[in-house]
Amino acid sequence: MGRAADRKFSDRGKWLLLLVEEGRHDAGRRGSAMMKGFIAGVALLAATGAWAQAAAPGAACPAGTRYGTIRHSLIKPGKLAVFEKAVAAHNAWYVDKKNATRTRLMRLVDKRALMESEAATITLYADTPMPERDAAFEAFTALYRDSSTLKDEMRGCLPAL
Repeated sequence: MGRAADRKFSDRGKWLLLLVEEGRHDAGRRGSAMMKGFIAGVALLAATGAWAQAAAPGAACPAGTRYGTIRHSLIKPGKLAVFEKAVAAHNAWYVDKKNATRTRLMRLVDKRALMESEAATITLYADTPMPERDAAFEAFTALYRDSSTLKDEMRGCLPAL
């Protein structure tokens, strides 16, 4: 199903950054180089002074950043509208639970045109525990499964959007 790798950088026992990458890495796929460029940009932000004190997952991130996840998905043919519906239902689930976590859809571009076959989501988590999973949670995750395949996932402290 793919591989998972943790990269840990520490300074005197303190976590600077933890990125988790999951999924298959297929350099030959269209848009792959663009996504790698985006990921490299996020990684460069990690090297800035504002990120120098980043904490382990679940702990408070530095001022101006929030713990988050970037997911790169391959959209199944004709299923972009279902994927967009999944993102909307994902956000509605958090709103219903009075949780400030939000997910944003990032449409990817290839040769200056929006791609129908790939997209990314960026989730910035609230500083509160995740609500318990329920039927609405299962419904939006089913929409994601029905419309896409997860290619890559990374976690870390991201600048607030």
